[in-house]
Amino acid sequence: MLKFISFSSGSCGNCYLLLSTDEEGNSSGILIDAGISTSMLKKNLMSLGLSYDCFGAILVTHDHLDHIRSLASYCKYLRKPVYSTAKIQDALALHSFTSAWIGGYRKDLVEGKWNQIEGFKVRYFEVPHDATQTVGYAIQAGGHKFVIMTDIGKMVDEAVSFAKQADTVVVESNYDVDMLMSGPYTHELKMRICQGHGHLSNDQCAEAIKRFYHKGLKNLFLCHLSENNNEPAIAFNTAKNALLEIGVEEGEVNLCTLARKEPSPVFELSTIKIINNMLNKVFVALFILFSAATLNDMSAQTVATKTVKPDGTVVINTTTIGKKILGYNDITPVEIDIKHGKVTTIKALPNDEEPEYFDKVIKSKLLSKWVGLTPAAGATLKVDAVSGATYSSKAVIANVKAGLKYANEHPGNN
Repeated sequence: MLKFISFSSGSCGNCYLLLSTDEEGNSSGILIDAGISTSMLKKNLMSLGLSYDCFGAILVTHDHLDHIRSLASYCKYLRKPVYSTAKIQDALALHSFTSAWIGGYRKDLVEGKWNQIEGFKVRYFEVPHDATQTVGYAIQAGGHKFVIMTDIGKMVDEAVSFAKQADTVVVESNYDVDMLMSGPYTHELKMRICQGHGHLSNDQCAEAIKRFYHKGLKNLFLCHLSENNNEPAIAFNTAKNALLEIGVEEGEVNLCTLARKEPSPVFELSTIKIINNMLNKVFVALFILFSAATLNDMSAQTVATKTVKPDGTVVINTTTIGKKILGYNDITPVEIDIKHGKVTTIKALPNDEEPEYFDKVIKSKLLSKWVGLTPAAGATLKVDAVSGATYSSKAVIANVKAGLKYANEHPGNN
């Protein structure tokens, strides 16, 4: 039996798990990419009754931060071997996020051959994307053939060839062309996304599906959906229509979109056909409801950015305005108290940063540097990052400045 779980899929972080159980009950697993923190991974595993012991190795698709953000922590605390191409491994050995820990856990994959890893047979294939090198993986276990390709500038023949042999394919469906082109991104970023070395659009994904579909394909997961330029329902319907156009009846292939920040159900790939219709409808409905709820809550969250206590203290919460400011693992919001026009206290709000790094930020008394300043002065204050916690501290500094800028631009009660 082969099981598949997506813990997170998208620029916010990527992490997937494959679990295999043979007829004698022996289990093994491999993790694909390390874009979520060890604490979040542990939380997700525990919710499924699993632990770190359920997998014995990590595969890396490329060296972009949303795929390797926590790889060093995985090496340091989990002590699992890390498999990838020699070229990607060389890049990881020099990367500021991974260089300190990757060396002792490095395992290079043999090019053009099936590699035996924890009871799985793994073979990589290269895809176009603007990283040092980006690969997809063909994986075999328990009679199943599984293919994953998460970041693809355009579909290539080798990827199609492997997908044509697989019963399960995970493929990128990143953006809707109209949403991208009419959206707020700069022209340069739009071109980076859509010109062959960025990401695969819904339409390109649909055309790829038409190319690699075969009667043995049972499960199709759409991954790496853009937060700003896509909707789960749009990606789902585009892929569904592609299947219908080539004569595949609804329900014949299990089709699902994978959430950006939420773990998926545990997909039992050997029996998923049985639960296809129910799971498909529920899963997509949940995504649509989640997206709608998020949109409906945004205005309320923006108002909550600034509140006033009974004693006149203005409180600025940067959870919303700092939602795109990332530290080592995730967002690092702060709460700023302002009274009589000056900052009185700043405190860090709960976050998913690595404790050993974030403790350095707190112990450095970084947050006290703005106390006594006006919002205008604090928003432009030059503050150095904390040595040994550079990414976390830079994110905290950016949050404080964003909060003070907001307070300065919305001065009522300050």
